[in-house]
Amino acid sequence: IQVVLSFDRPNLFWRVDHLRRPSDRPRALQTALRNRPGAAIVYAPTRGYVEGLARRLSGWGLSAGLYHAGMRPVDRSRTLERFLSGETRIVAATNAFGMGIDKPDVRTVIHFALPRSIEAFYQEAGRGGRDGRPALSIGMVHRSDRALQRRFARSGGDGGRQSRARRRQELARLRAVWNYAASRTCRMRRILRYFGESAARSCGRCD
Repeated sequence: IQVVLSFDRPNLFWRVDHLRRPSDRPRALQTALRNRPGAAIVYAPTRGYVEGLARRLSGWGLSAGLYHAGMRPVDRSRTLERFLSGETRIVAATNAFGMGIDKPDVRTVIHFALPRSIEAFYQEAGRGGRDGRPALSIGMVHRSDRALQRRFARSGGDGGRQSRARRRQELARLRAVWNYAASRTCRMRRILRYFGESAARSCGRCD
């Protein structure tokens, strides 16, 4: 028996905040978190970003922890326990905060910068609303992010065929992320099309 489930999550809402300046990110983050009650995850691309975000969130008087692969296992476990119990409201994290993280009542997932694939974005955003109640995914972008991510995707490798193929694949995934961010049509429909699924109408749950 094969069971095929839809990628659509009817309780998830989708929004992209296009920033005028890269320096607008902290203010946009603060506004989003103050306007959104309940538990939240803020994903950032590097350990340094995560540590800085955790300090900034605490400085704003918000209950926040941090989680990345460079931390001691006992410290990661402590962050997770406090988040799951509700003692900590917000976790700033890298993608290490991934499989096995199951807190049903996450109301907001914010990407401080978009990841480099729709797969990663959808999986991380999908940590919101696992209790079936509404949850919001917010992606923060600035036009300079794209050039930086393209340079990263093109770097590395030994120049052989395999490396060139891998770079082409990385760039294709990156284009899909930016097509999502720049979309003027339904964001959920764009995600569904990426995963090979069709949608008859717009979701009515995106910006």
